Amino acid sequence: MATNQKTFALIAVLVVLASFGLGNYNTGNATAAVFDFSVKSISMPTVSAGWPIEGTAIIHNAGSVSASFVPYRFEVLGEANSVVFSTTSKATLFASKDNSAALPRIPQLPSGKYKARITLDFAQEFDEIDENNNVFVSEFAVL
Repeated sequence: MATNQKTFALIAVLVVLASFGLGNYNTGNATAAVFDFSVKSISMPTVSAGWPIEGTAIIHNAGSVSASFVPYRFEVLGEANSVVFSTTSKATLFASKDNSAALPRIPQLPSGKYKARITLDFAQEFDEIDENNNVFVSEFAVL
């Protein structure tokens, strides 16, 4: 009989842990999102044409729970907002903090004006307080 009680206790613990992993807290009649991701800035270095580019971003999680493996899409837009580079990556975002993220390396680009765009949680895997603040765009130039 003690083995059954331990099994039920273990199952109960796993159910509780799984519910926290989904990004919601059950508040009785409603669930409340505990994440809110946004990008505060993108910093791109000044580089000459033909050199690879490595930038950084400051990503914020205003939510009350840290999140791991948050997917984001990083794109470089050229003239007429055409995508000239695109990749995806993942970040760990600590609760109520700014988090610095090294952006994926961009291969060489010809000289010109560009835009760097980050879209956080593009697949909407996390239930957030505000889903409308997940895109950030910043201009930069290649000399």
